[in-house]
Amino acid sequence: MLSVKNIYEIDKVPPEYKVVETLDLRNNNIEDISNIKQFTQLKKLKLDNNHIVDVRSFVDSLKGLKKLEELSIKGNPMVNQSFNFKAKIILGLKQITILDSQHISKENIKKASIQIEEEEELWRALLKEVINLKANKEKELEDNILSIEGLVSSERMRVDSGFNEEQYRRNKELKLAKKYMNK
Repeated sequence: MLSVKNIYEIDKVPPEYKVVETLDLRNNNIEDISNIKQFTQLKKLKLDNNHIVDVRSFVDSLKGLKKLEELSIKGNPMVNQSFNFKAKIILGLKQITILDSQHISKENIKKASIQIEEEEELWRALLKEVINLKANKEKELEDNILSIEGLVSSERMRVDSGFNEEQYRRNKELKLAKKYMNK
C-alpha cells in the first residue's frame, strides 16, 4: 500500500513489480499518471485525493491497461473542474466495471453517451456563435473603415479643390443677398 506517502509521480519500477494487480495510491500528490502503463496486470487502481486535473491525459494513460476493472478517483481536481468527467472516463475506459465504488451499468454507459453528445452539441453551438460574432465584428469594422475612407476622401476633395469654410460662408451670404435683392 502506497497510500499517504507524499508521492508526486509514478516512477518506473523493476519488472517484478509490474505484475501488481492492485495499486493503492490514495492521498498523495500525484498529478501525472503516464507511467501507470507499466503495470500491465493492474485490475484495481485507487487514486483518490491526489492532484489529477486533466481528464483527457488521465484516460489516455489508462487505456492500455486492458485488465483494469476498478477505478477510484474521488477528491481529485478533475472531479470538480472537468465537465462530464465521469462520462469521459466511462466512455474512454470501456474495460472499467466499477468507478468510485459504483458498478457501471448499461444505463450508466447510455447516460454517459448522451452527456457527451450534449456537451459536443453545446461546444458546436458555442463555436458557431463565436464565428458569427467574429463575422459581425469584421463586417462592422469593414463598414467603419469604409465610412472613414469616405470621410477622408471627401476631406481630400474639399482641400484639393481649394475649398475652405470661409469661401463657403461668403458664397452662401452672396447667394442670400442676391435672393433678397431680386425680391
